[in-house]
Amino acid sequence: MIGPIGHPDRAQLAAQIAAAAARRQQEAARKKEEQREKYDLALRVNHIRQGIERPADEFLGLGVIARDGKVRLWSTTVVRKLGPLAGAQAGIAGPLKTSGAVSAAALTVTFGATGAVAALARRGTKPFAYVVFPDGTLYQTPLGDKKLAARAQADVLRFNALAETARKGGEHI
Repeated sequence: MIGPIGHPDRAQLAAQIAAAAARRQQEAARKKEEQREKYDLALRVNHIRQGIERPADEFLGLGVIARDGKVRLWSTTVVRKLGPLAGAQAGIAGPLKTSGAVSAAALTVTFGATGAVAALARRGTKPFAYVVFPDGTLYQTPLGDKKLAARAQADVLRFNALAETARKGGEHI
């Protein structure tokens, strides 16, 4: 809007500057998050390659930690709860192709959370490990490294056994 002397309205200009600054902050935060995720993945792979022993509640191949009945993201900097341990299920999906979103939606409707995982697996991506929570929330991590994939296979078995124990323990309470 043009003011009385032909210059843009100062309030409008201030709003535009503030919006641009907010966009720059969001972009910087997104880039920082991506860098942190890459660092954490590299660190997990390094721990696996070197055979560094980790506590039994850490699942490096899946990228999660299971403590106090909750599953959290394995990270060096961020503590983020992903969901409850009881009723969670882990697995590995390989790269397959599908005809698109319609079949993905159909699989999700037909098979619930398992269908969502199948739909994601069929996108033609790299193999990935996943954890599905009872509310349908899905966490996934790529398996681009052979040692990471081997560790993920072992971690899937350990995680599912721990989750089943937590589920059965919750039924008796």
